[in-house]
Amino acid sequence: MKRFLSKLRNRQLILLLFDEPESWERSFGSEVMGEQAVALVTFINSVDRSFAETLGSLDVVTLVLIVSAASLAFVVLYSLTNINVSERIRELSTIKVLGFYDVEVSMYIYRESLVLTLLGILFRFCPRKNFEYSRS
Repeated sequence: MKRFLSKLRNRQLILLLFDEPESWERSFGSEVMGEQAVALVTFINSVDRSFAETLGSLDVVTLVLIVSAASLAFVVLYSLTNINVSERIRELSTIKVLGFYDVEVSMYIYRESLVLTLLGILFRFCPRKNFEYSRS
C-alpha cells in the first residue's frame, strides 16, 4: 500500500464536446493518454453505449420472466380446472343425464372457473386492512 506524504489534489479537466464521431474520440483519447499527467479519459458517448447495451440485455431477462410467469399461471389454472372436473365427475354426469350437451357442460365448467378467477383477482386488489400486519 502506498502512502502519500503530501496532500492529494484533484486535478481535472472537463471538456464538453458534442456529436463527435467515435473515430475522433478514439484518436483523441489515445493522444491524450500519451501524456504523463493524464490518468483517465472517458467519453459520455461510450458510457451511453455501454448503458444502452446493459439495458438491452435486461430487456431480454424481463421478457423471459414475463413469459415464465404467464406459462406458470396457465399451468396452474389448467391443473386446477382438471382437478375441479375430476372431483365433480358425479355432478357433471348428473347434468349430462338431465339432457345437457357436452358443450354446455364444458361451458358450465369454464364459466365457473372464469368467475372464480375474477373473484380472486378482485379480492387481491381490494383493500384488506384486516388481513395485513400493521406496525402501529
